[in-house]
Amino acid sequence: MRKTIVLALAAVLAEPMAKDVPKVPLSDLVRRSSVVVVGKVDRVETVAGVRVAQVTSQDVVKGESVPATFAFVAEGTWACDVSTATEGETALLFLQDPVPSTGTSKLAGLWPALGTRKGFIISLSGRGRMPVHEGSRDRHVHSLEYFDEVATWPDTCKECRGREKPLADLLGQLRSIVDEQRPPR
Repeated sequence: MRKTIVLALAAVLAEPMAKDVPKVPLSDLVRRSSVVVVGKVDRVETVAGVRVAQVTSQDVVKGESVPATFAFVAEGTWACDVSTATEGETALLFLQDPVPSTGTSKLAGLWPALGTRKGFIISLSGRGRMPVHEGSRDRHVHSLEYFDEVATWPDTCKECRGREKPLADLLGQLRSIVDEQRPPR
């Protein structure tokens, strides 16, 4: 009984905490991510007890030697983690290399179980995933309110409700950010 009450309380408290995440400039999101890529989720499966998305990369914006196919963790690993994926979706993904797991981590057995497949986690606890939508006027990304620049994006999609930006425009902006962050030679 006590365990049920504690779990229910944790679920209720986690929802407002997830909404209170501070806004982050896109330049910070790019800096925190080792890979920025547009990719299609080919399938979602469970590997070593963890929900994992298998992805085919379509357009690499940042990242050295990003494989044609890779995987990322598609479930939350702590209370404020909103990581997910939907089979068949195309998304703009901001990904990080996994941190070495301790023996108590939920992900400890995942990385060896992936074998030769490269695995990532979504940056900012899942907030680095922006699904791509085919709008009536453009192909655009949908984002949550966590990024400063979102407030000025035009409203072209009923599903996105003012939180979208044409994919081509955003990719151009991201490439500029990557170039600015590249160390001088």
